[in-house]
Amino acid sequence: MPRRSMAQRLQAGFDAQPLTAHTPTPPAPPVTPRRARRAKIELMGAFVAFAVALFALVDLTVDGVWWNVESHAVCTIDSASSHPVYSKSGFLGTDWDLRTSCGRLQVTRDGERFPDSAAQHLARSLQVGSRYRLALRGWDGWPQGPRAIVAATRE
Repeated sequence: MPRRSMAQRLQAGFDAQPLTAHTPTPPAPPVTPRRARRAKIELMGAFVAFAVALFALVDLTVDGVWWNVESHAVCTIDSASSHPVYSKSGFLGTDWDLRTSCGRLQVTRDGERFPDSAAQHLARSLQVGSRYRLALRGWDGWPQGPRAIVAATRE
């Protein structure tokens, strides 16, 4: 008896098993106005959630980039003023707005990167009419106000 090929052995195995009864898939239920409305609402909800997540991601990224932009300048302090900053949770700290020969600058806290106590100490040490070498973070304008001063040495 000649040897059978792999294809013949497989076919013999298929022939040995009876075919199963075929039951067609039932048709999908019709789309009712209620199901269509629910699908639209779920799609809008998913879009809103995506937009919020995208906004948060972009805001955090831009804030991180803003804070990591470093520069140095030699400026004379022309005027200084301060104002408290509040949020829904309460008092956050005090921001100092400075007018200098280099433009508008600010001494502001930034969480653990530059705590409020360090910002207050720095702002109170600056004297109007004096010239300083300033270490700056950020750029003018969006997403935050003017550049932030993080260190100053008197010239």
